[in-house]
Amino acid sequence: MQPPQMPHLNDLKTTRSPDSVSTTIHDHSKLTLSFFSLLLGSTIICTLGLLMNNPSIVIGGMIISPLMWPILSVAIGISFSQNKNIKRSLLIFLVAVLAAFVSATIVTFISPIKLINSEILARIEPTFLDVVVACVAGFIAALGVSHQRISSSLAGVALATSLLPPLCVSAIGLALLDMQIFSGALLLFSANVASILFVTIVTFSIIGLKKKRFSELRLKAMLVTVTILIIIANPLLTILEHQSFEILAYPKAKNILETRFKSYSPSINVDTIEIVTQKNGSLLIEAVIWLPSDLTISYVQQKELVTTLETALNKPINLKLKLQRTISILSEADERKALIKSKLTDIFYQNLSRLPRVSIDSLELIEDDSEVWRIQAVIRSDSSNNVPENLPDIIKQQVLSELHLTVTVQIEVMPRKTLTTQEDQ
Repeated sequence: MQPPQMPHLNDLKTTRSPDSVSTTIHDHSKLTLSFFSLLLGSTIICTLGLLMNNPSIVIGGMIISPLMWPILSVAIGISFSQNKNIKRSLLIFLVAVLAAFVSATIVTFISPIKLINSEILARIEPTFLDVVVACVAGFIAALGVSHQRISSSLAGVALATSLLPPLCVSAIGLALLDMQIFSGALLLFSANVASILFVTIVTFSIIGLKKKRFSELRLKAMLVTVTILIIIANPLLTILEHQSFEILAYPKAKNILETRFKSYSPSINVDTIEIVTQKNGSLLIEAVIWLPSDLTISYVQQKELVTTLETALNKPINLKLKLQRTISILSEADERKALIKSKLTDIFYQNLSRLPRVSIDSLELIEDDSEVWRIQAVIRSDSSNNVPENLPDIIKQQVLSELHLTVTVQIEVMPRKTLTTQEDQ
């Protein structure tokens, strides 16, 4: 009895025949009615999903997108040094990209929703990590079309994730005449195309889908692709460095602003904070601050904040505070209490205005838990005879008569002293 054979762990080279792979790719990348139907349908769905800020709809559009086939056709043409197929596939890819771009632009014009949302903003600042994602997607796509155990539909989703959404976002930017969205998304799309093309060529070569002998055409194509990728990746690395620093700086800046403003007043709230690295290397920190209408943030306090932030983040800081005023909304009970206080104050002043040479030092109006009001006052008079002893009862009766409220009245009379010079004496 023969011992069981150990399974081969390395099965990457167990692929379909080169002819069947090449035929499958070329058949799916033909400019047929079904190809354009899938392309336009997926573009419309993806664009509407982006405008609606709905990631589920965006994913639905990516699943049916056929954009992966022309780019895989370019890669397989380079691997087998098929100059004619390379030109044909590039033309098909450019036509497909142009058709998707125009469709997304038209959809944006027609759509009643034209707001810039998180789904759109997520694709206008590409970083080197997006290149890494595209490279992985290209690797999966190459395996998916060449390996029997991997579904080609998975490969399509992998590539569509990197290609269709940024292309649609770029079209949205053009339709809205927003060049930042247009150029940022277009840069991401270009980086993803170069990354996918490079990785698929390398993967096809590793698993054996290539011309057997040395190919100058394949070498030149790979050098051109790598050069484009390096040129695009350089600014993406810079953007990634800035974003990484901004992410690390955010909690420090947030803690400093919240702590400092709370020390000014507990009623001040820090709402939103945005940190952006500027071209000169400084940080622009924009914060929305809510504070009561009777409070202000002085220039000195802002300078102190800037100094503290610069020390903590070790960078020049440009601080912009957007001050929003808060308005207290009184409840029905608060309004009733304020009205009672106003009327009690009027009654107290009316009674004291009838007395000669009497002034008020302090007046407190307090409502007890039992809804009984306490009036506590300190007044000054030249003589205690100017203030009748039954004044508290007079005030109490008037409050009961006019407001139907029970009150207790406590009045302390302080003598008024007159100081003169020795000559006057």
